Amino acid sequence: MKENEKKEPEKKYARLLNDDFLGLNLKNNVKFFPTDYILRCIDGVYDNKQIRLNELGDVIEIGSDPDCNFRIIDSEISPKHCKLTYIPNTIYYALEDYGSTNGTWKKLSFFDDGMEITETTQFKIFQNEFVFEKNETTNVFTLKFTEGILVGQAKVIEDDTFDIGKKDCLYEITMGTENLILRVQRINNKVFVHYISSEITNEGYYYKLLPNQKVLLRAEDCIKIGENIFRLLVHNWGVTSEIGDKHYQEDTFTIIDDLKLFDNIVVPFYAVFDGHGGSACSHFLKNIFHKNLRYIIRMREVKDSVNFFNDFCKAVQEAVVYTDIQYLDKEKIYGLHQGSTAICLFFIGNKVISCNLGDSLSILVKKDSYIYLSRDLKPDREKEKERILKKNGYISADGRILSMISVSRAFGDWKLKDPKKSDSIKKTFQLDLLEIEEYLMGNRAEFRIYEINPEEDEYIILASDGIFQHHQPQVIFDYISKYYKQEKVDLTKIKNLPGVVDNLRVELISNLYGTNSTEKKNVDNMSLILIHLQNDKV
Repeated sequence: MKENEKKEPEKKYARLLNDDFLGLNLKNNVKFFPTDYILRCIDGVYDNKQIRLNELGDVIEIGSDPDCNFRIIDSEISPKHCKLTYIPNTIYYALEDYGSTNGTWKKLSFFDDGMEITETTQFKIFQNEFVFEKNETTNVFTLKFTEGILVGQAKVIEDDTFDIGKKDCLYEITMGTENLILRVQRINNKVFVHYISSEITNEGYYYKLLPNQKVLLRAEDCIKIGENIFRLLVHNWGVTSEIGDKHYQEDTFTIIDDLKLFDNIVVPFYAVFDGHGGSACSHFLKNIFHKNLRYIIRMREVKDSVNFFNDFCKAVQEAVVYTDIQYLDKEKIYGLHQGSTAICLFFIGNKVISCNLGDSLSILVKKDSYIYLSRDLKPDREKEKERILKKNGYISADGRILSMISVSRAFGDWKLKDPKKSDSIKKTFQLDLLEIEEYLMGNRAEFRIYEINPEEDEYIILASDGIFQHHQPQVIFDYISKYYKQEKVDLTKIKNLPGVVDNLRVELISNLYGTNSTEKKNVDNMSLILIHLQNDKV
């Protein structure tokens, strides 16, 4: 090694989640009521404008009036439009409309239980509006379309179930690329509305608050005020994705500010899925994995477990296996032979849990060092190699299983797994976690846990391996630090993280290609999520 060359520092890893964490329950190990939420505009004329709610006090008035502590100058906004009020000792804010001219709209979330319609209520999606009109005398509900392509159509809601959406629905609405579906049910003289699409998008179904009506808000909720959509965040985060030299984008990502697993604890979820062989598997995970996560974790009732963190991860592992089996069904139908790595983070109080399959990375950056929250799962890693050889497989000179795939654990890739075993699991709904390591391509995730120190820990990145194909981690950290320093801080002390990652993306592309270069360098897809941990110390 030359004297002027820097030696790569020894990698430090977060602890594997193992028996050391037995006996850790939620009651004494998490902060129950994080309320330092960020309200960020994610669409509209105030795009990326954001405030930290607790900086403005327990009551936040929103409107165009100068006296409002969150002022929005917009012709669609009333002087006193609406207000948010913190509910003490909870994770909730109350949203109330002041009787505004154009109304305050709340998104009906996929994570919410069905909404019961108790009085005349307006709904909106894109440019389409419809109203559930209630006759107070006869208790008859009528659905009427008031704006959009179905204007004038109406239906008396009887004891039936029907869908409104883009495809194969009773009422079909053109809504861009998303197949959003609203399900209407009438049961025992009660009408319920469910948002049942598994896709997480900003565009969804919004309903209009009645004057002086109060509804609860928590992280992940979205509200529409005038032409602006605001989202309630736990962390200040930014995300970027670049296709590189690939013909198509195989990376996907999911960001859910709260999985809404528990009534008094928020659980933010971040994931990057790096597909290989095509994009079918990674897109499947983006739309389905979080749905299975919520179902299984809630079904297992892990909240009151004395071994919460271990039992939580067991439930996540079950979600991994069942999602993988669901994807196998898709492979059988369409003849697809694709796969995807996954790096996922769950924040629970002051702890962060990583769930990893493959070679995408999660790294936590401290003031003077960094810690890997995940470790590559590649065929030449000792235990991985042992499993592969035991299953009569081999690892080629370039580190690939059967000269095919350079990771040793992933979703999909069922040509390297055992479909017969998956059929047995699906039929019995019995899962032996010890058995799932017996495939050439494993689908047992590796879990690590880390306790965040807000005095030392600055931010976390989740990134597909394409990010590090041509850059050492320290180079990425240097770029991020540079844009942190350049980024101006507004009065609410929040930096524009979407702007930071946009600048990072431009820097990476410029570094790889140069200003005038047309050379193809076989650059992989590159995706990165940046999560700021020191939200009050920018």
